[in-house]
Amino acid sequence: GTDYYEDGQIKAEAYFKDGILEGKGTEYYEDGQIKAEAYFKDGMPDGKGFIAGSENYKQEEKKQLTLKRDDIYDNSWAVIIGIDKYENLSNLDYAVEDAKSVKTMLVDKFDYQEENVKFLVNDDANKTNIVNVISDVSLKAGENDRILVFFAGHGETMPLPEGGEMGYLVPIDGNQENLFASVIPMDDLKRLSNMSKAKHMLFLVDACYGGLAAVGKRGLDATNTTNTTNYIKKVTSIKSRQIITAGGKAEQVIEKPEWGHSAYTMNLLRGLRSGLADSNEDGYITADELGDYLTEKVTIDSDNQQTPQSRR
Repeated sequence: GTDYYEDGQIKAEAYFKDGILEGKGTEYYEDGQIKAEAYFKDGMPDGKGFIAGSENYKQEEKKQLTLKRDDIYDNSWAVIIGIDKYENLSNLDYAVEDAKSVKTMLVDKFDYQEENVKFLVNDDANKTNIVNVISDVSLKAGENDRILVFFAGHGETMPLPEGGEMGYLVPIDGNQENLFASVIPMDDLKRLSNMSKAKHMLFLVDACYGGLAAVGKRGLDATNTTNTTNYIKKVTSIKSRQIITAGGKAEQVIEKPEWGHSAYTMNLLRGLRSGLADSNEDGYITADELGDYLTEKVTIDSDNQQTPQSRR
C-alpha cells in the first residue's frame, strides 16, 4: 500500500500490517527524498537494506538486489530518450528529468557502462537520430547482450487502413499536420529489434497509445517454479523482446510537481532502485514482474487515469 503526508507527498510505499510498515518497502522524507529502503518490522528497518546517510548504503543495497549481470549478459546497452520541448506539439514538464534519472540509475545501480548508454533529449531526439541510434545499438549488441530503450514523450495512435490501430512514438520534430510521415511506428522498432543479435530487448515507453495486442503472458511463470535458480537460468537463456507502455489509447501520462516525474517513471525508479518490483524476492527483477508492478502502482497513483500495458 501507499501512505501519504498531509500535502499529498508519498510518505511510504510498502507492505503494511494494521497500518504499520511490515516487510519490504520504501520510506520517504517530506521533500520526496528516500529515508529508508529496507525490510521493516513493527514499523522500523530491521537491518536488511539501507537507511539514508548510513554507511551500509552501497554494500547492503547491492546485497539486497542484484541482477548478476555478469552471470547473464556480456554487455548492457541502453538508448534513453526524453522530450520536453516539442516543435509543433504541446510541451511536457518532466520527460527530460525522467530520462536523466533513468540513465543515472542504469549506470550507478545496474552497472551499465556510460559509453554504452546513448542519451537523446529535446533537439537531439529527432526522428532521424532516434531511428539511427536504436538501429546502431541493435546491430552492435552481441548475442549475449541486453538492450533497454526508454522513451519519455508524446505517443499517438492512428487507425490502420484494413482495421485495427498502430502506436507511434512522436519525436521532437513530429508534426500533427503530417503526423504519419513524422512519427516512428512501433512496428519499425520491432523490426529493428528482430534484426539484433541481442538476447533481450526491453522497451520502456512513458507515453500512452493504443495498438498493442491484448496483454498475455507467454512463457515461464516464476510463481509456479519451485527451483528459482533453474527458472532464472532458463528464462534468461530465451531470446525475447518486450514492451511496457505507460497506458493505452485515449489515456494521458500524468505528471505532478510533487513527484518531479511522471507516474510511470516515478514507479519505474522506485520498483528498480529498491527492489519493490521483485515480487518473489529472489534478487532478480524480470520484465513480467516489472510490468505487473507498474500496472498496479501507476493505475493507483494516476487515480485510474492510465494503466500500463505489456506485451511480448
